[in-house]
Amino acid sequence: MTRFLSRPALLSLALTLLLTLASAAETRSLLILHTNDIHDHVRAAAGDTGGLPYVAGYVAQQRAKRNDILLLDAGDVTEKGDMVAFDTQSKVTYEAMGRMKYDAAVPGNHDFSLGLEHLDACRALLGGTAYLCINCLDKAGKAHWDASHVFEVNGLRVGVIGATVDTDKGMTLDLDATAGRIAEEAARLDKDCHILVVLAHLGVEDCRTLAGKVPSIDVFVGGHTHELLRKPVRAESGAIIVQTGNYALRVGAIDLSVDTETRAVKLVEGGVVDMRHDTVPPDDGILSWVKAEEQRLCPEASRVIGRANETVNEPAMARIAAAALREKAGTDIGFCHPLQIMRSPLPAGEVDVNALFLTGGQRGSALVTAKLPGRAIEAYLEALHRERKGLTAWSGFVGEVTVSGVTSDLDPERLYTVVMPEAEWKFRLLKLWKKDAGAPPAAAACEIGFTDALAAYIERGTGEGKSVDQMAESLGVRRSAKAVE
Repeated sequence: MTRFLSRPALLSLALTLLLTLASAAETRSLLILHTNDIHDHVRAAAGDTGGLPYVAGYVAQQRAKRNDILLLDAGDVTEKGDMVAFDTQSKVTYEAMGRMKYDAAVPGNHDFSLGLEHLDACRALLGGTAYLCINCLDKAGKAHWDASHVFEVNGLRVGVIGATVDTDKGMTLDLDATAGRIAEEAARLDKDCHILVVLAHLGVEDCRTLAGKVPSIDVFVGGHTHELLRKPVRAESGAIIVQTGNYALRVGAIDLSVDTETRAVKLVEGGVVDMRHDTVPPDDGILSWVKAEEQRLCPEASRVIGRANETVNEPAMARIAAAALREKAGTDIGFCHPLQIMRSPLPAGEVDVNALFLTGGQRGSALVTAKLPGRAIEAYLEALHRERKGLTAWSGFVGEVTVSGVTSDLDPERLYTVVMPEAEWKFRLLKLWKKDAGAPPAAAACEIGFTDALAAYIERGTGEGKSVDQMAESLGVRRSAKAVE
């Protein structure tokens, strides 16, 4: 016998079907905010942009609007940054990040520079931040930190796997071995996570490679290569790849919609937000604290000593440094290798002591003096050119380096006193020293400070009415494959 449903029953069935369909199609939002390669830039950068207090202010602003945020950092917190960070061995940077309450972070290659014990001490300053790295191993071959963490955000289970670049500073696996471990961890997490994220101190191409090997990953938050992706890019697998450049100048923001039933991830909007001081409010507490720490540890950092009418690039700053070191140390010759020592150009505008430190103060922090015969100095310049190690800047003699060799006014047999950063001595001069030239002379520690020498030199030039770019120009300009100093 055929039975017919009554109208109320049909309405009830239709409503049930609609509710079932609505439940199956439920989506949840997730906003991933991310940074990478902060490199100790805790105070505001030149041009009224950047700095951790402004990153903190932006994050707080977004958290006040939304409850679906995950804050991630892709490594290289340390080195290349401000004086106050250098004087605290980066602990001030980690403490600032701890105050911001990052959800997860990974180590970068620079974060290993002072050793694993120091990194663990810094990591503790992050507070409850999950510190993740699947491919940094201890002596027993186990991951030194947790490989992953699952976050509950706005009804979503978000699995985050951490990884870093292969570096001899830590016991890290190469990309292929790392991919294998990520694949295993992703398979484990995929059972009960709505979305999988790899937080990696790796460049875009390495992230593409991982995406090809582990197609279940939805998002790669990268770093290391300082690439600025104004918009996310897609891997062939469909994975979203993002990176924000460097130096706390921007915050990345990926707004996602996740289907809780199918686990489909949709990119609603993605990009980077510039930390412009006229549009982004700082976190006043962190801003005041950073200023207080700078005043306590290095009050000279904010002292204005001159002005640059134009940006002064690294080779030009190296020429100034060579002249400044020679003058301050009272030696015959000063050297400063722009590629080995100088980290950043000097921006146009007012120049304070911290701005000088940012150019080369970290790598130039230790200086040495030695006595070298003129022929050894010429041999050093010739070897730099021959081995394509970049030409150093010098002060105290006139010389030219070309494909034909070196010509200078140096006396081949005379002993000259020279001053240079210890890093240049170790990683350039000694590595290029010819065995048939005999044992290299001993170097002695020099008590003057790199940044102090630059500051004194520039202050004197400022008193003479010169801008920093004019000082650099007066010291000569390198052209093509030769240099005249």
